[in-house]
Amino acid sequence: TEHGLLVMMACHRLGPNEWPGKGLWYDDAKVTEAQVIKSWTILAKALCKIPAVFAVDLQNEPHASSWGLGRGEDNDWGLAAERLGNALLRVCPRWLIFVEGVGMTPGAPKDPASSEDSIFWGENLRGVRSQPVML
Repeated sequence: TEHGLLVMMACHRLGPNEWPGKGLWYDDAKVTEAQVIKSWTILAKALCKIPAVFAVDLQNEPHASSWGLGRGEDNDWGLAAERLGNALLRVCPRWLIFVEGVGMTPGAPKDPASSEDSIFWGENLRGVRSQPVML
């Protein structure tokens, strides 16, 4: 803030060679959800006191996730965003938490008023209508 800069951290990859990855916020074969939460918690403990760090984007484009389809927690980004976001806010309550949308498949409940045939990764926020993220 002293120099007019603010920092928002974002998780784009689960590993250095993981692009685009499996499209989830975790990969049980390599990085479990518990490890993701631990990593964010370590960063929050170290960086919360720095005023220029103001926010986190929990996961860039979780395109292979669902949101609000009732498929269980292993695939539901809305439920995961609550777990991750609330874990971070317990450590650093001043941070803004950004939650991107999912992709088209498996996606979120369809909007009967929409004729969209496709949607880009991270754009699909339809699940928030039936399953809001409660932070």
